[in-house]
Amino acid sequence: MEVSTRKPKISSTGTGIDRLSSLPDDVLHNILSSLLIFDVVQLSVLSKRWRYVWTTMPYLHFDIDQFYSQRIKQYCDFVIAGRFKDFINWVLISQGETNKLVQFLLCFDTMFDKCRRHDTLDIASTSLVHIALQNNISNVECYGNCEIKISCPSLKVLKYNAPVPKDIVVENLFSIEVVRINLIDSGSIKQRGIMLHEVIKNVHHSTSVLKLCMTSISGLYHVARRIKLSPFSFYKLKSLKLEVVIYEESMQMMMLLLKYSPNLEVLKLWSDESVDESVDWQLLDLDESIVCLESHLKSIHLTGFKGEEKEIELLKFFLKNARVLEKLMIFWEINMDKSQEASEEVLNFHRTSSHVVLTFLDAKPKQRSHNWYNRYSK
Repeated sequence: MEVSTRKPKISSTGTGIDRLSSLPDDVLHNILSSLLIFDVVQLSVLSKRWRYVWTTMPYLHFDIDQFYSQRIKQYCDFVIAGRFKDFINWVLISQGETNKLVQFLLCFDTMFDKCRRHDTLDIASTSLVHIALQNNISNVECYGNCEIKISCPSLKVLKYNAPVPKDIVVENLFSIEVVRINLIDSGSIKQRGIMLHEVIKNVHHSTSVLKLCMTSISGLYHVARRIKLSPFSFYKLKSLKLEVVIYEESMQMMMLLLKYSPNLEVLKLWSDESVDESVDWQLLDLDESIVCLESHLKSIHLTGFKGEEKEIELLKFFLKNARVLEKLMIFWEINMDKSQEASEEVLNFHRTSSHVVLTFLDAKPKQRSHNWYNRYSK
């Protein structure tokens, strides 16, 4: 992840008036939202006006590797990681009593020590509305002893992109709307499934957008098959985004999630890998009604379409069973040779919904934003 680290220029008029410093706090906060909190703190030396700006920042961005590798030019060891955690605590404690945190982004690649028996990341706030935890490291052993706790009654957005911790506890998420979970492939499949199920039990009541990776889906599938799960329904879920491999495991989990989401309107699927055609499975006809397919699901996107047999079967299934479908958008795999035959086959399928529009499009890579506030708000 690239984050702009340039400090804002302090400009002045001909009369010596500092224009930037004269801006209201909320405007300054928006300008500074693209910076790491380390840089915002350093601005306190500029003048009295800037001395306490960092203590009123509603957007906090901590990135341990960005700071130590790019500023101090030193590899982050676990001694430094301890100081980094102390710095986070200091910043949070120093926030003004009237300050209301809005967004908390933590990139913590080398923050936890695999020699320690227990490490805890505890996030509790009555005002925080957006949390993003990100860690893309390949060495995931350090997470085996890490516990993450989140208790934020005003939280609306929770994004987790990291290995599986020892435990994750979410509670008091009364306002949650958007949940995005990408579990880096670590820990046992049973551990992933149980952890994710515990999270879902505490967010299903108000979530309107849910996004899950293939690792999460496989964990849930394993748990659903072997353990009696507590029943839950996503009554408010409007948009479901899944990274899938189109074969039995992920398709059965997808069907279960559709069943749990009676008011779902948008389904977005990313076909992540090629399907092994030697595996004998098929999408069965529905043996019971799925409410969202009967009366609510209006838009389906399939990204990464390769024109393979199982993908075509999936599209046929939706055209047959989604009775109020209005839009089926199919995005070809990037650099994929287009198959006119596959397109014509899909276009000729019977459609239960008389007003559905089928569209084949070329996939376009998304541009990356350098502003963490904008990037993680989408």
